[in-house]
Amino acid sequence: MSTNPLLSVVIPTYNRSAMLDRAIASALRAAADGDVEVVVVPNGPHSGWKSIRDKYQSDDRVKWFPVNQAHACVARNHGLDNAKGSYIRFLDDDDYLLPAAATQLHRLKTSNIDASIAPLIVYDQANDSESFQALPATDDFVCASLLSMDINNMTAGSIFSRNFIGSHRWREDVILYDDYIWLVTLSDDGDVDILREDFPVGMYVQHDSERLSRVKRTHKNSKMLVDAILCLHQ
Repeated sequence: MSTNPLLSVVIPTYNRSAMLDRAIASALRAAADGDVEVVVVPNGPHSGWKSIRDKYQSDDRVKWFPVNQAHACVARNHGLDNAKGSYIRFLDDDDYLLPAAATQLHRLKTSNIDASIAPLIVYDQANDSESFQALPATDDFVCASLLSMDINNMTAGSIFSRNFIGSHRWREDVILYDDYIWLVTLSDDGDVDILREDFPVGMYVQHDSERLSRVKRTHKNSKMLVDAILCLHQ
């Protein structure tokens, strides 16, 4: 693998080692010819991830950057700071990518566009059922970001060039709407050309384990979302 891979997949993880193994395996297939690094960021006081680290110790494409604080956005920023790829995608440890993710990356690379969005398949683990999650009906990134609140984590189906991300970081004061606020923040720079695909590139897994989306909605954490939208509008 080259010193600077084509793609970096950043995976924050906290106490979900069984799911993490699946996420890493899928990320390693997310670029043609294996030109990918998987930046895993264990966060918080748990050690289950070490058994998964041992499994991949012979694959230097899988890199580990643990942080003490149990916070997904802190972990994503730490992973972003350590990622070397020309393109970046973020993957939660309970979700996983489909083989079509490599096609999405190839099409983005050859398009001279800085961002790509693609649909997901939502898998309901309790009912063992799948449903197709369509993208917002627009090719405008700002509009797509605003409309993405109606779907589950559009970020998981997205790829961004490093130049596009620039100095943007995940907000570490956010405990809810984290991926939505991330997309809205990326829209601050104005109109952006995006490659909008119609084929699914990942699985968004609904399960009974702990996740941010189960945090109770309050005036305080919802205000962060409203403020981000107003900032974009202004």
